[in-house]
This record gives sequence, structure tokens and C-alpha cells, in this order.
Amino acid sequence: MTRNARDFSFATIRHKLLALLTFQALILTFVAYWQSPCSDEFGHAYAGLQFWDNNNLELFNVNPPLVRAIAALPLYLEPLEFFPEQTSNHKLSRPEFPLGRELYSLNGSPFRSRLFAGRLLVASFAMLGTLACYLLGKHLGNESTGLVAAAFWVFQPQIISHGALITNDVPVAATMALFVWCFLRWRDSDKWLWAVASACSLGLACSCKFTALILWPIVVGFCLIDLVGRQTMRTQRIRALLQILSFCVLTIFIIGIPYRFASVAKPLEEYSFESKALSGSDFAGNRFAGTWLGRLPVPLPAQYLLGLDRQQFDFESGLVSYAHGEKSDHGWWWFYLYSMLVKLPAGTLLGICAGFAYWLRISDRPIGSRADLWVVALALVNVTAWKSGFAQQHRYIFPLYPILFALISMPMLEETCRTWRTVTLISLGLTVLGMASASPNWLASFNFLAGGTDGGHHHLFNDATDWGQDADRVVAWVQDHPEHRPLYLCSANSFQFISEKTLGLPPDVLYQPTMHGAHGLRNQSAGWWVVSKTDLVMFDELRIRFSNRVPNGQIGGTHFIYRVVRSENALLGTPD
Repeated sequence: MTRNARDFSFATIRHKLLALLTFQALILTFVAYWQSPCSDEFGHAYAGLQFWDNNNLELFNVNPPLVRAIAALPLYLEPLEFFPEQTSNHKLSRPEFPLGRELYSLNGSPFRSRLFAGRLLVASFAMLGTLACYLLGKHLGNESTGLVAAAFWVFQPQIISHGALITNDVPVAATMALFVWCFLRWRDSDKWLWAVASACSLGLACSCKFTALILWPIVVGFCLIDLVGRQTMRTQRIRALLQILSFCVLTIFIIGIPYRFASVAKPLEEYSFESKALSGSDFAGNRFAGTWLGRLPVPLPAQYLLGLDRQQFDFESGLVSYAHGEKSDHGWWWFYLYSMLVKLPAGTLLGICAGFAYWLRISDRPIGSRADLWVVALALVNVTAWKSGFAQQHRYIFPLYPILFALISMPMLEETCRTWRTVTLISLGLTVLGMASASPNWLASFNFLAGGTDGGHHHLFNDATDWGQDADRVVAWVQDHPEHRPLYLCSANSFQFISEKTLGLPPDVLYQPTMHGAHGLRNQSAGWWVVSKTDLVMFDELRIRFSNRVPNGQIGGTHFIYRVVRSENALLGTPD
């Protein structure tokens, strides 16, 4: 290939990448504007605002403060007029959720406009993920493999929907992918530049979410292999050791920045832990107290360690979980793999199958740094399987996506047998088609193998079906159908703790009967029911009454509409 031809090819790839980023920016902006506030966003927004106003690091400490601090900047720079009374909820273990909803209730449209601005700031992480996927794919192959890996990321319905929300999952996935690329470059070159870049990107990832901590043992393992296994001169080993020590110090320093280095170097024995793993009992305490380990200072901010403890406590306690039509008070090791099977577009699943088949075909070839990616991928799968205290959020597996997309783009390197490249491109095309067919219900989308968006509630719930994203559409439907009365609204994620006036709900709508338990539900009789798919599987009363019925209609991808007539109430033994 001549130089001009190579230049033309690179320019074409660059233009295609720019087109991908432009499309992504436009669709993320649309989703950020179109989706109603989602359940966790209330907590993130309120905790982020308190971070700026009162330096409060305790709220939402199960995640580091970086993402919520960025998202809450519009709330801080252009303050709202009304604020909820914190005293009424200070005894709650997670007060940021009701207080965040109350903040929305008191401010309405001003809150929504600042939420939109905050979403756009967080959406920049999704675009960073596109660049990271491209760089990873390019490092493993060439510009074409990088572009395909980036395209798989851009057209994922879950990345589109969650990428425009104030949550930590897409940011940590993007920054972890960026770190993996920097780390591969560092291992290949031993240059100080890449050691510093690796430290900065890992510090950023660990500041987005605790999930990134899984990278630490991987880094340590590879560094030990490099130090012990390589036949290098003594001076080179010393240089490598200095790079590793500098990497660790710089990474820990960056983690402390969002916490403003609060209570750094506090002795371990001075902490009071909730989780059994750290307390050593079923009560609050510290298993390290009185030991030599307990006297050591912790180089991390206090709330970083306490947030990890709180998250571990949640895993040990267990939460309501649901998958494959089964409800439980704990999770399952297979949950995240299952969630990928039903949530990823069928085209992406085809690409994964083709990618694995291709890897088996070339198993006898040297794979170099591709082996590092397999180690990271397997570690992510195993750690999510191990943390099975609850199974609610399929988004926890997002950090696997960039690694997976980089690996399945490798058939694009095949020159002797173009069938592999064709299958990969077909799988990408089907992914785009699946994304388009799910529009605009990307958050609640499921692939056709799982029954599509209409049947997704048979597999998963909560952020996989209704997380509150269709609240505005539900309100609009209720307002446009005044003849559908009486009307009973069951939608906790969309409407719990938010005033009907702020939402725009008519006064004649019976609001959330499920919040009153079984007695409140049985006392409701004939009429129209708007039922969230999440509520349908969470509340036994709703599931018994409606799970076997064919809905009379559907709002978006999240709510079913049912009509109950008087004769049915008589058969069910409920009063008319």
C-alpha cells in the first residue's frame, strides 16, 4: 500500500470515528432530555449538592463522590430556591433518596433543567468510553478493529440509556477501559509516560466506583511477573520498581482528591465497621483493633474505606432480587451473565459467539497483550459472580463491555478468510438494527430472544425495566385519558415520595395503592390500572392479580395498562 493510500485509509477511519462520536453526542443529548429522572439520580443529585454545599462525604458513600460532584455542579452554581428539611429523615440509613425526591418535589422544572445539564456532563464519560474502546481495539489490531470495538459500544442500548444518567456505571466502565489501554502500553514500553498515564487513569476509575479496585491485584500480578520473569539488567529492574512505586503513590493521591483528603492516614483500628467481613462479628466493631495491622495508617480517605464497608454490608445483608421469573432475598452467581444474555442485542451476542469461535481457531498463535485482556475479563466475571448478595442491577457488568468489544473485534484482522470479517460486520449491523428497533425505550430494552421489551419483565426488574424513566409519559397518558376513571397508579420508582402537583397528576388518580400493602390493594375495585413492570414483580398482590392477564395497553416500555371490570372483582372476592 502506498503512503497516500495509507493516509487516505487513516483519514477515512478518523472521519468514521468522528461520525460515531457525533452520533453518540446527539443521541445522548436526546436521552438526557427525554428520560424522566430515574430512581438513583435523586440520591446522586442530592448527595452531590451536599458535597459542594456542606462538604458532606457520608451521603451515598457506597460510591466515591467524583461523578455525583460533577453532575451536581449545575445545582451548585445556580442554586435552587427550596430545600427539604433534613431533620425529618436524618435517622434513615440512606436519607439521600427521599431527600432527593423531596428536592425535586419542591423545585420541579428548575430541578429538571439542572438535572439535564448534569446529565450532559456525565455523558462525556460515555464518549470517553468510545475513545477507550477504539484505542483498545487499535492496540490489539489496527484502526479497523478499533473502529468496530467503538461502534459496538456506541450502539449498545444500555450504554445509550445509562450513559445519559447521573450514575457511576458507565463512567467506571469507560475509565477502566482507558486504564487497561494505558497499562498495556506501559507493559509494552516501560516508559515513565505510560506509568504516569496508567496511574492517572486507574485513580480516575477508582474515583468513579469501587468496582475498579479489582484492577489492583491484576496490576500487582503482572508487575511481579515482569519483575521476576524478564531477563533484564539490574538497572532496568530498579527503574521498573521505581515506576511501580510511583504508580501506586500517584494512584492513591488521585483517589484522595475528590475526598479533599479528608481523614487520610487514619489508623485502621480507629474505624467502626458494619460489615461482618471488617467488623468480625454481627455487630459494629473492628476486627483489626489491638493488632499490629490496626495500628497502621490507612492511606485512603476515611469515607472511601467506610463506603466499601457499607457496600460489603449490603452484600452480606442481601436485598430483594429477581431474575428469570424468580424472586429472592439474595442474588445468584449467574445473574450478570444471564442479564447480558437477555439485555445485549442479538447481533452483539452473535458477535460474541463469532469472536469466541475465532479465538479457538487461532489458539495456536501468539496473542501477546490480548492475554492481559482475557485476564481482566475473567476477573470481572468472577468478581461479579462472587458478589451475589443481591441481584438487582445488571449495569454492574458494564466494565466488561469495552474489554469484550475489543476482543470480539479481532476477526477484522483476518485476511485469508474474509468470512470472519463478514460475520463480525453482520453482527455489528444487527446490533445497530436492534438499537434502532428498541428506540426510544433503550433502558427497558431486551433482545428478541428474551421476548423483546414487552416481555422483559419476565427476566429482570428495576433498572432493567422501569427505573422511573417513563414518568412523564405516564403522566401525559393519564392527562390525555380523563375518561379512564377510576384510575389506580402503581409505580414506586417513578412516583414515590414526589408530590402529585410537581408531577402533574390529576387529583382524581388513586396514587400508589401498593404503598399501603395488601389491604390497600384489595380495597381497590373496578377501573383502570397503570402498573409498573417493576412493581408487577416486586409486589405479590400485583403479581397475583395481573401477571396472567393480557394488558389492554402499554406506556413506553415500562408500564402496562389493565382494565378491571366489576364482574372480575366479584370473582376475586374484592368489593366493588
